[in-house]
Amino acid sequence: MGLRLGQDTYTASGRLVGWGILYLALSAIWWPAAPIGITVLAAAALQAPASADVLADLIETACDLHSALVV
Repeated sequence: MGLRLGQDTYTASGRLVGWGILYLALSAIWWPAAPIGITVLAAAALQAPASADVLADLIETACDLHSALVV
């Protein structure tokens, strides 16, 4: 898994949060959007920590490899 794929996964979880918030805002005028928004936010809450951990590990590894090459 490369840095680009890790960043894309992290960005996708942030995008899910955005869609969940938009669905919840829509639920003020259309009630069926409320369960959709809650479900999307729950999925984002489950996905975000894992994708953040993977991205942090990839960045740390890239920094360690780069610093080893520079020294």
